[in-house]
Amino acid sequence: MQRHRWSSVASWWSPWKAALLALLLMFGLASLLAPNAEASGSSIAPEDGALLGMYGKPKDGDWTKAGIHRRFNRLESLAGRTFDIGHYYYQFTASFPSWREHWHRDNGRVGYISWDAKPSAQIKNGQHDRTIRAAADRVKAFGDPLLIRYAWEMAEGVNHADAGTPAEFKAAWRRIVTTFRNRGAHNAEFVWCPTAWAFHTGGAQQYYPGDEYVDWICADGYNWAPGKKGQAWREFGQIFDAFYSWASRRNKPLMVGEFGVQEGTVGRKANWFRKIPSTLQNEYPDIKAIVYFDSNKPYPWWSDTSSSSVAGFKDMAKSPYLNVGPGGGSAPPPTTTPPPPPPPVPPGTDGIRWRGSDTAYANEPAHRVEIPGWVKPGDVMLLMLSMNDEDIAIKNPSGWKTIGTRSDESMKTRAWYRVARSGDAGSKVKVVLGTRRKATLTVAAYSGVDRRDPLVAYKARVEDKVRAKHMTPALATGVDGAWAVSYFTDKTSGTTNWQRPSNQRVRTKTIGSGLGRITSMLTDSNGPLRRRDQAGEVAGVANSANSKATMWTFVLRPTR
Repeated sequence: MQRHRWSSVASWWSPWKAALLALLLMFGLASLLAPNAEASGSSIAPEDGALLGMYGKPKDGDWTKAGIHRRFNRLESLAGRTFDIGHYYYQFTASFPSWREHWHRDNGRVGYISWDAKPSAQIKNGQHDRTIRAAADRVKAFGDPLLIRYAWEMAEGVNHADAGTPAEFKAAWRRIVTTFRNRGAHNAEFVWCPTAWAFHTGGAQQYYPGDEYVDWICADGYNWAPGKKGQAWREFGQIFDAFYSWASRRNKPLMVGEFGVQEGTVGRKANWFRKIPSTLQNEYPDIKAIVYFDSNKPYPWWSDTSSSSVAGFKDMAKSPYLNVGPGGGSAPPPTTTPPPPPPPVPPGTDGIRWRGSDTAYANEPAHRVEIPGWVKPGDVMLLMLSMNDEDIAIKNPSGWKTIGTRSDESMKTRAWYRVARSGDAGSKVKVVLGTRRKATLTVAAYSGVDRRDPLVAYKARVEDKVRAKHMTPALATGVDGAWAVSYFTDKTSGTTNWQRPSNQRVRTKTIGSGLGRITSMLTDSNGPLRRRDQAGEVAGVANSANSKATMWTFVLRPTR
């Protein structure tokens, strides 16, 4: 009966209409049978600037959770900032995301997972579907973006043997990506990552699985000199030139998934680091993330191989170009209720902008911190000193105006401000105590602040009980376009990290050493507030509940 009705309809239609219907049915069925190749993209790639990430191997060989925390926190302290990305390597059958990615998320970083390969022929034939489905379900349950770099260095390098032929690898990659998408793990951002050298030889391009299956295009590259015999010293741009030439034409965010440099002649490693931000900005603007490989495998790539290396790495890490944050500058996702309009920017200004910051820790009678090299005359600078003794006198640095001082029975904190002058950029601020004490000294500079009357208000709070969660004092904003700056500091032997406050951008974080050490963190609103908004009431959580902290809130007034 059903067949007779269809025959009647077909005979009524003209032959070309029947042919058209057959084509529509054919393509419709094909689309149902095709893998789920939805549009790829990234929710964390910044529109301007680039993210900075880190893989940190415990230098003391302690691979416990405490040891991993200690090394990563040490690297952030040396950099004077929170990294945007935290990187780790997992075997194919390992359970990820693990505590590491949760810890990174809790501290304002995006998790970056390098997922070891299985033979592509086995993946292609469905032999490992159960493992892939389970991984997709765990990633989906995690909820927040995760960078997943499956079978990195497939054209040559660590996963070349398991990658198989280019055809086998591409089929395996597509099967994994399709499984994740079909199971709703849309927070997984897949990173396709050969070596940088494989782009020179042309091998990398043969393994590319297609734009619709890739969220980030990536390369790993190292300056192998002088450790590797016969290798010449190569700058960052020279290492990644072939990669960029090919990848930048594909309309994808690009990533340097691993990079490293060894010591050369004195100061050469430091200068290698310092050149990276300008190289990215001027030559490689499509590179939206770089992740350092802090390890000694197979050569000493440690960022802290010398004092000059630390200084150069810190200069790179503090560059405004590498301090945009995940998703910085990009449009927010659609919402059911349209967001309110931004507060008006005062006429004749571009609004307040963070210019740069730095922090230092020492146990000395005089403490120094460097004014960022990007500071310009007319910028307003805040300076904070926290030391582990309330009774020692502090000599105010020349030209700085005291905002206020707060003390408890074990520590003292003082704040100053100053309008930057010509020649300040790159110079040192010195604060003399007169006797050796542990202290942190932090400077932060902002453009677009009213230089005649930079502070709408400020307030400090000294706690009378030990706790882990420390709240900055609340203040009325009072003017449109103001920024709020928060500062946290404590004295304890227990604190080894501060958790990033919600809706805040961490500008500096310092963890001291030894007994009675000082730790500190400076954050800001990273954007303008409205006059009716409340500044402060920002929660900074230390990983020790054994300290009494001092917290400050500053409201910066925009240029009028």
